[in-house]
Amino acid sequence: MNGIGAYVPAVFRRRAAAALAAAAAGRIRPVIGQEYPVARAAGAHAALESRTAVAKTLLRP
Repeated sequence: MNGIGAYVPAVFRRRAAAALAAAAAGRIRPVIGQEYPVARAAGAHAALESRTAVAKTLLRP
């Protein structure tokens, strides 16, 4: 059962719990492609909208 059309609450909860446990244990980490200071949030949004951002975009204080 895969994909957004296969949403079953019990399956979703089980998969979400497994993913959160793996992240908490340090076994999985998000790929951060670029970081922006909050003051440059407009630039981060522009990169997302133009699809030039790679992986995750992170705003830093």
